Amino acid sequence: KINDSRANLVAEIGKDGPVLGISGHMDVVSAGDESKWTYDPFKLTEVDGKLYGRGSADMKSGLAALVISMIDIHDQNLLQHGKIRLLATAGEEIVGEGAKAFQDKGYMDDVDALVIA
Repeated sequence: KINDSRANLVAEIGKDGPVLGISGHMDVVSAGDESKWTYDPFKLTEVDGKLYGRGSADMKSGLAALVISMIDIHDQNLLQHGKIRLLATAGEEIVGEGAKAFQDKGYMDDVDALVIA
């Protein structure tokens, strides 16, 4: 929990050994002046194989790739040693409060390497 309206998410697979952290943020910047959008920023729209809408490139696609990778690694029993820890943060677009909360609460203390999507 970051504050009364925002929280981070942690998910982990694996057992003892080195910890690989994988991280992405769950928030997006303000839509700004909606009249300047070609498509509704609050509705995912697909046109000619391209996706339009808030978060479609930054950052939902990267976060989805991290989650799907963890699911596949788990379901195929590919992780033989160590852990993979998903650290999905809130509050990253402006001040980085999600990452600070993870650090303050010790979630990074045993992380040996970190991949940011």
